Amino acid sequence: MTAARTALLQMLASRLLALLATVVGFAVLGRLLKPEDFGHFAIAAAAFYMLKNLANFGLRQYMIRSDREIDPAALASATGLSFTIAAVACFLFIGAGTLLSGEVIPEPVANALVPLGIALLAGPLILGVEVQLQRALDFRVFARTMILATVLEVSVAIALALLGYGAVALALGLLSSQFATAFVLLVFGGAKYLSLPRFAPSSFRVFLEFGSRLSVINLLPNLVTLILIGALGALAGPAVTGLYNRAKTIFDLLDRIVLEGASPVILPIMSDALRRGVSPQRVLATKLDYLTALCWPALALIGLLAEPLIFVLLGPQWDAVVPALRILALSGLALPFTKMSVKLFTAIDALGAYLKIQFAFQVATLALGTAAAAISLEAFCAAITATLIGKAVWIGLWLYWRYEAGGSGIRLALGRGAGVAVATVAVPALLLAAGGLGPFALLAASLPAAGLVWLGSLLVTRHPLAGDLQAVVFKPVRRAVLRTGAFR
Repeated sequence: MTAARTALLQMLASRLLALLATVVGFAVLGRLLKPEDFGHFAIAAAAFYMLKNLANFGLRQYMIRSDREIDPAALASATGLSFTIAAVACFLFIGAGTLLSGEVIPEPVANALVPLGIALLAGPLILGVEVQLQRALDFRVFARTMILATVLEVSVAIALALLGYGAVALALGLLSSQFATAFVLLVFGGAKYLSLPRFAPSSFRVFLEFGSRLSVINLLPNLVTLILIGALGALAGPAVTGLYNRAKTIFDLLDRIVLEGASPVILPIMSDALRRGVSPQRVLATKLDYLTALCWPALALIGLLAEPLIFVLLGPQWDAVVPALRILALSGLALPFTKMSVKLFTAIDALGAYLKIQFAFQVATLALGTAAAAISLEAFCAAITATLIGKAVWIGLWLYWRYEAGGSGIRLALGRGAGVAVATVAVPALLLAAGGLGPFALLAASLPAAGLVWLGSLLVTRHPLAGDLQAVVFKPVRRAVLRTGAFR
């Protein structure tokens, strides 16, 4: 097992453990808060993630992909630039939340902006630690921190929701998780990697070309999301925005628990592989091989079991979310191509090409999504899904034209992923068609069966993920059992 694969599996394992806390929090908060609360938070959170991406300014990626050893002075300058952007953004959030509340900005949104503005300052604190640990492919503390942050975010949000804080409860939960992550990484992740910020504008110039290009790529979807959420709220009301937020949150469970967990590992793995002479075709085929085996089965299950999932996670009062979730699940077809594609294009030094793709499809998303928001929630979700699939097709064609020699590996990845997905949903589909089971019983029977079939499919298709799981999960468990003498 290579260090890269060990790091990847550590992050995935930690995210799967965090899934339990996420699901519990989702179910409890769905019964404590109203759709309007989630709608107001969705607008504030969209603004938060947009400014968080801006504060990052591609600095982590710039440092991680560097072929040379990290220069402490350059890292200090990167930290100073990130702090400068975050501080300005924090000031804007607090100013907007306090001065424009109730007049320009709805009061619940304005109240949520204040803690989210403060949360923006957590990222620059750990920039140096993250860069150094990721370049070393040391993700042990990252993995444990993810679990703590998820549990803390859910606990704080539930406690404050019980006290009637509404959207602010969700914002304060997010604030607590951001600073908990920073605290743990600073204390246990490597104080030796801590980089004090250097506030010298002349030293920022080295980052401007790469950072501005990558920031535009990352900010475009955030900006479009903010505009679309605002348009949906204005045209359909905060309650419908809240319904969309819940559908999108369930859809994003795979992203938050698995893909977001793997994301910090991907660019270091890709950059390291390319530095060692691995062909871009093989890097692309491997990315697709792993993501199809993860995304397609999971999103197929979410679409198939949308109704019992909504009933169990949110309650029967949220049944309007079901069709929206099923439409969004269709966009899972695009995820192996679109997810982590920025990291791939960064690693192969093709950000200019990706910027053109990103710009064209964000414009299309904005136009179609705004028009669809005036029709219905389902039309809005269909517009989002259609443009995401279109973006995946463009990315796939561009990569195929550039790396046609890697076509056989790509075809193997897609075929293997499709086979695993079909097998995974077979038993749940039969149980659903047979009927007679309530929502809880249906999920209790379907999900373990689907999980076992998924694992079996990985073994039958000889997927590399099967070997990774065996090495990182099953062998350590077996050794632990033998050490305890449980079966003597």
